[in-house]
Amino acid sequence: MKNTDKKPKTQNKKTDLPDSVNEKTISYLQNKTAITEKRIIIFLTVMLVLLIGFIAADKFFNIIPHADYSLNRNSLNSKYLDAKEGFEDTSPGSTAEDSVTSSGAYDYGKSIICWGDSFSDNSANATTFFTYHLSEKLTNIGADVNSVIASGLEGDKIQVTAGKQGSIPMMVQPFKIPASVSPVEIRLKSYLDNEDILLQDKTNSGLNPCTIAGIDGSIEYSGGKLCFKRSQPGKEINVSTPTTVVTNAMANIKDYTGIYFFGGDCTGHTPEELTEIYRDMIKLNGKDKYIIIGSVTGDEETLAPYEQALMSEFKSHYINLREYLTSDVYNQYSIEINSNDAKALRSGSVPPSFISNGKRLSEKGNEILAELIYEKLQQLDLI
Repeated sequence: MKNTDKKPKTQNKKTDLPDSVNEKTISYLQNKTAITEKRIIIFLTVMLVLLIGFIAADKFFNIIPHADYSLNRNSLNSKYLDAKEGFEDTSPGSTAEDSVTSSGAYDYGKSIICWGDSFSDNSANATTFFTYHLSEKLTNIGADVNSVIASGLEGDKIQVTAGKQGSIPMMVQPFKIPASVSPVEIRLKSYLDNEDILLQDKTNSGLNPCTIAGIDGSIEYSGGKLCFKRSQPGKEINVSTPTTVVTNAMANIKDYTGIYFFGGDCTGHTPEELTEIYRDMIKLNGKDKYIIIGSVTGDEETLAPYEQALMSEFKSHYINLREYLTSDVYNQYSIEINSNDAKALRSGSVPPSFISNGKRLSEKGNEILAELIYEKLQQLDLI
């Protein structure tokens, strides 16, 4: 007789699998979290490498079009103080008409113009220059500024720049303006000291178009000679006495924020004379919107009288760059100094590491100057 009390055995499917498969399944379940984390780490590492590669490629090849918000991407070069074709506000939603006043002239009220010598010359539109770094900082905060223009020219003395800016007029010596548009040789002297002004055969920002004795034209080199060329034919004009050249900057470029940086040798003038020239340049603009940056060429003993005079006259509008670059700036920016730097520091001179070929600031020097100007603009409530 069969025992009906026994229940049939339930089949265990897992145990029906080969032992090796069971072991792998159990191992996977036990290490599932660790395996997932490892895969995530590998994925993120690959993505990070790709991102770094893309950023590096963009830096060198400009893959992504970078918006400048309220800053004109072409605003770094001084040529925009002359011909205005193609120079318009690139602010979001702006139109070409936003860039001009009712008279048709470009509105510089939202511009920062950097007058000076080689230390303010960015004719190459270098992204290592202080005007570029300043533009970037202003862009990042959405500042109401439409252009930062480097208007320096290597080799210019301050009275030459002041002549083009218009504060210390350039006086053309007696000559005849022909009826035709043929160029005619001219000679220029400074109203400051009656010394000859030798313009360079380069972009002399703020100079053209200009007016002499009521005749519109331009001053440029022709056949190796400095010449005036009227824009339209007309009646011959005899300029019988020294006459003021009304430059484009003198007539049209006003109400901007001025940055004045002549970093070269300033000892061609007394501290009082230098102060007076700066005062005239500021007065022509007609606004209390300016920053003056001291020279960085010379030691403390030589430059101290100039620094004291400028600080006394312009107070919070003055930046003593030599003093700053010979202070504890190295620790602040984690900069290592070499033996030549240390030697310069002992005499209160700006270390060679901050000066490139004696003509302009190094890349690090330009970064530091941009930061100082940015902070000063905020301090003076100019942005």
